[in-house]
Amino acid sequence: MATALNWAAAVAQVLQQLHHEGRAHGGVAARNVLLLGSGVQLRSSPDTRSEASFERDVHGFGTILYEVLTGKPVPQGAATSLFLPAGAVRGLAEVHASGLKLAGRCLGHLPVRPSMQQAATETRLLCVLARQVESEGPRPYQPPAGVAQPAPAVAESQPESVAPAIFAPMPAKVGRQPLESTCPQCGSKLVYASRARSGFERLLLKLDIPICRCHRCYHRYLEVAKIRIAKEAPPAGPSLRRKAPQ
Repeated sequence: MATALNWAAAVAQVLQQLHHEGRAHGGVAARNVLLLGSGVQLRSSPDTRSEASFERDVHGFGTILYEVLTGKPVPQGAATSLFLPAGAVRGLAEVHASGLKLAGRCLGHLPVRPSMQQAATETRLLCVLARQVESEGPRPYQPPAGVAQPAPAVAESQPESVAPAIFAPMPAKVGRQPLESTCPQCGSKLVYASRARSGFERLLLKLDIPICRCHRCYHRYLEVAKIRIAKEAPPAGPSLRRKAPQ
C-alpha cells in the first residue's frame, strides 16, 4: 500500500505545483499519468483543456487515489458509504480507510472538498504512516471496543483498576502552555494544541504532528516543516467556544 500511496503522492505533488503557478491540467486521469524513474509526468489533454479548473483537477485526483487503493475504477453513481469504513479498523486497514475518505472528499461524495495542496499533504502523510505500519509487521488482532472479553488475571502487585486490552490507552492531558507558533490569520501567539476531530487527525497525532488552534480567532491549522496549512474542522455540529486564557 505504501508504494501505491507513493505514486498517488507524486501525482498530487505535480498538481499542487501546477495550481501554485495558477494553472490547471483539466484531464487528470490514470491514462494520462506516465510513471518515470524520477517520478511521474502528466500528459496534456487538449480535449479537456478548455474546461480546466482547480476543482476538476481535485476530482480527477480523487479518482486516481481510489483506483490505486482498490484496483478498481470508481463505480457510476457511487454512494457515500463506499468511502467510509464499515466498522473499527486498525493498522493498514486504518490507512486504507483514511485514503478512501480523502478520495471521497476529492470526488465530492463527502463534505469539505480539499484544495490540491491539502490533498497532497494528506496523501504524503498517509504514505509515511503506511511505511511505518508495514515496517512494524503484522500486529496481533485487537477486537473492537464493546466485545466482551475474559477479564485478565491481575497480579497482586498491580493496581486494583486495570484497563482491559480492548480499550485504547487514555491520551495524555494537553497542557495549558501555548505552542511555539504564531497564528497565520491574526498573528496571535495564543495558539494551543487542538483535540483530534476525525480519523485523519488522529493519524496526525500518531505522527506527532499537532493540530494548532488559535484561541483568538479560532483558526485551525497544521504546521509541518515551518509550513502552515489551514485545517478545516470536520462537520460535527456546533461547538462551544471558550474564551482565550488571560
